[in-house]
Amino acid sequence: MKISVVICSRSGIPFKLATDLKKQTLQPDEIISIVGSALTTQRNEGVSKATGDLITFLDDDVELDKHYLEQIVNTFYTYSDASAVTGNIQVAMFPSNILYTIFSNIFLISKRGRGRFLISGFPESYHKDILTTIKAEVLCGCNMTIRKEILNWLSFNEDLEGGMFGEDDYFSYQLKKGAKLIYYNPNAICYDSREYPQGKQAWKVRCTILNLIMRYKDRNLNWINIITFYWAMLGFILFKLIEALIMKDFSIVKGVWSAVWKHIMYMLFRK
Repeated sequence: MKISVVICSRSGIPFKLATDLKKQTLQPDEIISIVGSALTTQRNEGVSKATGDLITFLDDDVELDKHYLEQIVNTFYTYSDASAVTGNIQVAMFPSNILYTIFSNIFLISKRGRGRFLISGFPESYHKDILTTIKAEVLCGCNMTIRKEILNWLSFNEDLEGGMFGEDDYFSYQLKKGAKLIYYNPNAICYDSREYPQGKQAWKVRCTILNLIMRYKDRNLNWINIITFYWAMLGFILFKLIEALIMKDFSIVKGVWSAVWKHIMYMLFRK
């Protein structure tokens, strides 16, 4: 199988990632750099340029274990029914403090698990105790590989707020609706070093909330889904507000208010 690597960035491929790709035990057939600001638009452009049977999407801030691509491609050979494969991100995807653990359990918001969508619609990440490849439902946007044939009929949603923050979850849910299988390989290891500095959280929080709501609208809902989603959203917003107080980072409050206000305006004036 021919493999294309698409790297989306604002300024080109960083030296460290370029070096990691050169050290791969399985070399990609092509590397495509897409420079821009809206991640979903960049990814769709990458798809249009890629010639591989498999397309690997990497964020520009990741670092790769030298066996990363080999592990990903071997997963497709081992599991011929795989539509997409995601690897093991060595980073704390969710806060590990006691407060977040309490909120995630009570409100059904995102937590470490087996990469499934909770009944609330919030996605799980992957627990560090998973040691073998498993079927899953959630792709990790900073490292995911998808068959080109899938991307010929399913594109990344460019209508999402900001074109990022939850775009991978939205795409994953479309695969689930289409009964397409995702696999998680814990031995395909990468490292995500991106940080959002204090005072710069407003845009991330706004996009995350609004894109959660957009995915909620796209689900086939029963009354249990509706109740659990709004319960989870309440918990998520409460946690972010408490986090803002603890961290003294009121850009988080700005992001929450901006998202809630936009949603209120949409509900009041939608046709």
